[in-house]
Amino acid sequence: MIAHPARTFQLNSLSDLDLHHVQAELVTYRGRHAVRLVEQAEPSTDDHAIAILSGSDFKDGVIETEIAGAPRKDAPKICAASSA
Repeated sequence: MIAHPARTFQLNSLSDLDLHHVQAELVTYRGRHAVRLVEQAEPSTDDHAIAILSGSDFKDGVIETEIAGAPRKDAPKICAASSA
């Protein structure tokens, strides 16, 4: 197997993203540059809300990323009981 050098994509522009059923904007989140993705509407069962990094030739390997977020305001509350 041939090892390819690691590539880094700087997301300082939205032009490298192929957006499907999402709106994207460049933001600062907790003091760091970030891309904010928000679903445009409820996708049908055949449509997925996703942003694809165009121009990559990724086939096999590892994608490292940091993902942050918070539950939606209408998300159900789940409580877990611990047995201490």
